[in-house]
Amino acid sequence: MRRKELVYAALALCFAVALAGCNNKLADGHSSQQPASSDVDSTASMVNEDSLRAVAEQQAAIEEATKAIEEQVALVYDQVEEAYCTSPVGESIDLDGLYCSDDWLQTIDAVRVKDTTRQDQPFTDVDYWVMGKEVAGPIEATDITVDSLDLTEGKAQVSMHLHNGPGDEPLLLKMVMVDDSWRIDEFIQLQPDTFVWKASMKDYLNGVEKEKANPKMGVKKKAKKKRRGRHST
Repeated sequence: MRRKELVYAALALCFAVALAGCNNKLADGHSSQQPASSDVDSTASMVNEDSLRAVAEQQAAIEEATKAIEEQVALVYDQVEEAYCTSPVGESIDLDGLYCSDDWLQTIDAVRVKDTTRQDQPFTDVDYWVMGKEVAGPIEATDITVDSLDLTEGKAQVSMHLHNGPGDEPLLLKMVMVDDSWRIDEFIQLQPDTFVWKASMKDYLNGVEKEKANPKMGVKKKAKKKRRGRHST
């Protein structure tokens, strides 16, 4: 009888030890599945640093593109000044080819072809580089500001003031990226009424009869004043 009690006690002890071991393994397994708080903090810190770095890189890209666009517009109107005011007589500068988009070039070329059949009132009897004015000089772009910029689409809008002699005229330029260079895709005259050049040219090509020039410019022919070194047409 005493021997049976010892056997039962030994079995109970073994069972208790085995049960305790299982509980410890379960606890260890559960613990291994839960990351330490220090690991969580480290991961969060890395994610936050990556986000901040991406934002900083995006901001730097925007600032770089903004500077490039403003410098490009200033350069364009330096060339306008040279083409109209300082280049030797008979020498031309292809402003459109150098500084305008492919769509602008295709549109203006089509307009000039149609103009040959409309000698009475051609569209291009006014000049978008100087906004139809006589060249009084000096020609200069000031207050050049990038109002909107989409690096993904490669598009921007620029506001500026065009100086041609006394006074100035506010303009908007729509710019597009072409072969790593910002080019003018649209001229928008703001005074005395808004006149959108390329959109109006497309209407002209499509036979939409509407006032084809800003009322201030009317339908006057190009200035009779002799110009030196007009841009290439």
